[in-house]
Amino acid sequence: MMSELLDAAVMPGIQGGPLMHVIAGKAVAFKEALKPSFKTYIQSVLDNAQCFAEEFKSGV
Repeated sequence: MMSELLDAAVMPGIQGGPLMHVIAGKAVAFKEALKPSFKTYIQSVLDNAQCFAEEFKSGV
């Protein structure tokens, strides 16, 4: 069947496995997100984004 031939050609030939540097990057990001300081940081980001949005809405 054509779909089986196509599947066999694409996986695993073109589509590779997990990239270790990507997994490591996600692990570091998740570790940072678990820190209490991240909650403070992200709240500042949200506050700033809301301020920008209000300024853009007002046309200033």
